Amino acid sequence: MKKFFALAFLFAVCVLTAPAQQRAAASAGELFVDVSAADYLQVVDLGTRRVVDKIVVGMHPHGLAVTRRVVAGKSHDLLLVTVEETGELVVVDARSHKILGRVAVGEKPNELTVTKDGKFAYVPLQGESKVAIVELGVEPAAKANPQAGSNGASFS
Repeated sequence: MKKFFALAFLFAVCVLTAPAQQRAAASAGELFVDVSAADYLQVVDLGTRRVVDKIVVGMHPHGLAVTRRVVAGKSHDLLLVTVEETGELVVVDARSHKILGRVAVGEKPNELTVTKDGKFAYVPLQGESKVAIVELGVEPAAKANPQAGSNGASFS
């Protein structure tokens, strides 16, 4: 129970004291926080509550999601980041913090959500009033499939 409250407190501190438009996602004891006024994500160790790494993804990272994909019997934790300036979905290995690939999705990708099975990412395109659908794998899909849509999406 103490861990839950510590995590909730840390998340609240990150969100409430962060600059406007900052987002966060967590995986394997680390918290990923985008710095949308810059070109990077901060990686915070939840045990020490210290920034332990910086991942440069491109100007104006905006949305984050962490998902696990099992391909050929091997599990991969993926961090997905939308980058508004380049119109891309950036796929990062959540454990090594290395960029695995970039997928052009369209104008001003804003937020994202991932299906429960981790097979697809849905990325609202604020500049086009569409939603890009990206099939996820170990290596990202070569292209996205834009569909008419809205400025936000969520699946439960």
